[in-house]
Amino acid sequence: CATCHTGAYPPADGKSVSHTPYQLVAATAAANCDTCHKSGYTNWTPARVHSNASISSQCATCHASIKPATTVHTGQTVCETCHKSTTTWSGAKVDHSTFTVATNCSSCHNGSTATGKASTHIPVGATNCISCHTTTGWKPSRFNHSQVTVTAQCATCHTGAYPPADGKTVSHTPYQLVAATAAANCDTCHKAGY
Repeated sequence: CATCHTGAYPPADGKSVSHTPYQLVAATAAANCDTCHKSGYTNWTPARVHSNASISSQCATCHASIKPATTVHTGQTVCETCHKSTTTWSGAKVDHSTFTVATNCSSCHNGSTATGKASTHIPVGATNCISCHTTTGWKPSRFNHSQVTVTAQCATCHTGAYPPADGKTVSHTPYQLVAATAAANCDTCHKAGY
């Protein structure tokens, strides 16, 4: 491995064989890279370091300061607490039940930390996410329409551009919100609970 992984040969220069915490120096020169890199010898890009299940208990070794070093990824917890899979690392599931009304949703939902849904996905200005979402059921979100009282507000979200509000636009048949029926009240048909 050290023949290519010296730090001088792309794409092998991404990580030399002497990377922390398993430095390939005299004491560990006999170590086999495949101990951690499970993708086999034919497909090392990207290396499947995380497919070694025993590594999850040592996450802080590598992730205490990188990938990324944010309040979410401190490397001080078991990865499976949030991540559904430690093979692909996709589908993080964050327990929002501990968050309060005072929680600033945009501190995580900023487009980089929690990329699933930006805090500004619905154009409602400074409204706190908890106004519409409950902390125990974020997906699918059950929009709390009890605070929506003005008919014109329906068209703010139900334009076809903001999922899941794009399921039905305000101009759906048979009651289209056009000039002749602009005064129509959506809650004539859509009662509380929708």
